[in-house]
Formats: sequence, structure tokens, C-alpha cells
Amino acid sequence: MKENQWKSIVITDAVNKGVCDEYAGLLDRCKSLTDFLYLYRRGVDWSLENDCPSLKLMRQFPEERLDLHGIFIDKHFDDEVLMDRDVYIFHNCTGTIRTGLNVSKKMIPMLYFANGCDMRVESANEEFLPRPIRVPLYIFGSNKVESESSGKMDCITYNREVK
Repeated sequence: MKENQWKSIVITDAVNKGVCDEYAGLLDRCKSLTDFLYLYRRGVDWSLENDCPSLKLMRQFPEERLDLHGIFIDKHFDDEVLMDRDVYIFHNCTGTIRTGLNVSKKMIPMLYFANGCDMRVESANEEFLPRPIRVPLYIFGSNKVESESSGKMDCITYNREVK
């Protein structure tokens, strides 16, 4: 999909799915796909609950740009370490990722799963900290997500419905 085509399609989809006027206005002011992807991550809960934009539409965005924003579609992971962003979003992904406390950034990422993921989350922290790192996992709809529970990591799972 060309960059100038996504905007009207995304706005129409969001309005049809009941996005609030404030967010519709923010969508309308997006000047680029990069601006939209920032907004998508910021409102990821509503977006995943309402399948907006849909997985079919997201698959039409250039994949390499989505990866740069911590958004993954149809990707298989093989122990990749993901802890440089505050939010990661997975659509129909499989495999194992490692994450945890990014000590230099003083940040623990939030992980979002949707559209049939089958994944395992393990600790990337080599050293033991005074207490396990609590990593939030937000699971939207039917997904299989397993997580490590150890002295290094304790994932907190939030199951969410999809409309």
C-alpha cells in the first residue's frame, strides 16, 4: 500500500468501529505512516480490542517499517531479545522472545499479543535482581502465550476481549 493511501482507509475503518472524535482528529492530523504508527502504539488497547486497523490492512503496510516500530506481523522468533522499546505488538507471531529490565534505559517493555500468536516469553536478564522483573503481557483474543516464572522474571497476564 502506498503511503498516501493508508490514511483515508484507516480513518474510515476507525470511525466505523466507533473511535472517539478526539482520536479521529489525531488520525486526521497524522502526516505520515510513522506518525500513525506512533499513535497506534499509544492507543494499542482500543486498537486491538476493536481490530482497528484490521490484521488484513496491517499486512498491507511495508513490513520493514512496522518492525522498526516494534510491531510484528506473521513473524517467527528464535530467542530474539526485545527490550529497547516500551511497547511491542505481535500479530499472528510464533516462537520465543526474551525480554526484561533494560537497565540502561530503566525500562520494562509491555507486550501485546493478538490474532493467533503462539509464543513463549523468557528472561533476557542474565543477573538475578533483588526481585523478579514483572513484565506485563496483554493478550487480546485467542492466543497461546507462555511465560517464564523464575527468580528473574514474573509475567503478569491480562486477558482482553476482542469485539
